[in-house]
Order: sequence, then C-alpha cells, then structure tokens
Amino acid sequence: MPCSSIPYCSRSRKIGIAEFDLVDETNLQRQVLYGSADVGKLKSIIAKTRLKYLNSNVELEIFNLKCDASNSLRILKNWDVIVDATDNLSSRYIINDACVILGKPMVHGAVYKYEGVVSVFNYKGDQLTDVIIPRQIMMILKILYLQELDYLACFRE
Repeated sequence: MPCSSIPYCSRSRKIGIAEFDLVDETNLQRQVLYGSADVGKLKSIIAKTRLKYLNSNVELEIFNLKCDASNSLRILKNWDVIVDATDNLSSRYIINDACVILGKPMVHGAVYKYEGVVSVFNYKGDQLTDVIIPRQIMMILKILYLQELDYLACFRE
C-alpha cells in the first residue's frame, strides 16, 4: 500500500500491511508517512505506529515480508479489498492472480513522473489486468522502462 494512502485508511476497522522494506532517506520526499528519524527502520512497523496515533481503535496486522507467489494467497485471503501499490510488474501480477483466485477486488495505484492512475480490477467479475494490458506487452514496457532508466542514469553521471 502506498504510504500516502495509509492514513486515509485509518478509519477502517482492520488494516493489513505487507511490507518488507526499510525506510530510505532518498524516498522521504514522496513517502510522507516517514521522517528522517525513521531511516533504516522497517516501514511496516513505522506505519503501524503512525496509524495507531491517528486511530487507536484500528486493528492492524503487519506482514514483514514480501508478498510473493509462495505466500500471497495466505496473506490476502482475510481481507475485503486489496490495495496494490507495488513498483514492479511481477508483484503486480502475483497480487492480481491471488485476487482472481480469492475473488477479491484489487485497487491499483501508480505514479509516473507527474501522472497518476487509480484503477479497480476484479470488482464483481469485471476486467482483469491481463485484459487491460496483456503480460507480453507489460514485459515489453518493462524493458523499455528499464532502458529509459539506464539512459537517465547515464545523464546523471
């Protein structure tokens, strides 16, 4: 879940957060849930502390691990709505597949440069991400994106 959306969810009765990463100083400008004192700490633990501060009645379940093919069904099975804010395609497809198997709606959010998108998939059996953007096309886009990053990295040096 993107850290900017977590405070808005604090009005929910129960929230689950699957996050394995540590707070990094280079991300503080866009991950507003964290501060400089949080650098090097687990994002999930910091998010839990901040949410409890916003709403002491919210029940929080923290998963300090990466949601992958081996654990996605177990992690996602007890939740009504799944929010995907991953930043890689393989995770996005794993979450999508788990949502299809479990019959759960998936809210997807992404930002690229100055543009953002929010979509809902698998809501009452509607279109899935594979219908919108087939995996073969996504792999081509990923390759092009990585090439763009390499190009930009050359410019920064």
